[in-house]
Amino acid sequence: MLGLCGPTGSGKSTLLALILRHYDFDDGEIRFHGLPLATLKLDSLRQRFAVVGQTSFLFSDTVANNIALGNPSATLAQIQHAARLASVHDDITRLP
Repeated sequence: MLGLCGPTGSGKSTLLALILRHYDFDDGEIRFHGLPLATLKLDSLRQRFAVVGQTSFLFSDTVANNIALGNPSATLAQIQHAARLASVHDDITRLP
């Protein structure tokens, strides 16, 4: 697992676009498991990646249901655990 972070304009989106081969470049190469990206089938390459975008979005629902979006059957304990892992539990408990 790899996370990319940095200030605006530092090249995070450009690097991601290059890794996912949204466009190719003329000089140099990027390798994945030792293989040049250009030699890999595009569908096969992109299936190996999950991208979490920078734009946050909350549904018009409870905070708990927003947290449980990926697992609608999550228990309250699981939702609270996820909130603690994300360091937002204390903030949530202070909401009206």
